[in-house]
Amino acid sequence: MYINNADHQKLTHFLTLNESRLTQSGFFMRLKEEHENDPKNLMLGSKKIDGRDYTIVIGGHAINRVKERSTLSPTMLMETILGLLEKHPLLATAVTDAAIFMDDDKNIVPYAESGNTATAIVYENCPVILIVEAGFSFIHVRTVLQRKDSVFVQKDNQVVKVFEDGKFTSCISEIPEVSQA
Repeated sequence: MYINNADHQKLTHFLTLNESRLTQSGFFMRLKEEHENDPKNLMLGSKKIDGRDYTIVIGGHAINRVKERSTLSPTMLMETILGLLEKHPLLATAVTDAAIFMDDDKNIVPYAESGNTATAIVYENCPVILIVEAGFSFIHVRTVLQRKDSVFVQKDNQVVKVFEDGKFTSCISEIPEVSQA
């Protein structure tokens, strides 16, 4: 199987390649087949955002990292990301606005002019920081970072902090949990 226990780079390639080659229903069917072949290393959920259907994807890399770096189970990780996207529509839009895709030369590139390729989500009541990337029909939890004094994330990651009261900020100076390297 192509994505068996895949690290996030291979899964990102798999997702963007298949999203570019297949119809949306074909892409969803391909993900479902992969999940059925390896349910321990590929979890799927779904969410409608701004009227579009997205498949939420958690692969082997994030599954292993959440076990290593927190008390959350993989199922709780899926519930967390689905809950955040449901409860905070502006967060969902921010995540999907930082879409990536595979260009004609097979390079994974940002769609938005901002150049963002992923979103680091700091949630006030969550013990981890989620790094997610989005295509035009998927949201992939790429990895999970331990929440420490300050975590470094790549410069091409937008950073968003979500507060329990529904407010959120993307102003990096207001998010002490994360620094950009």
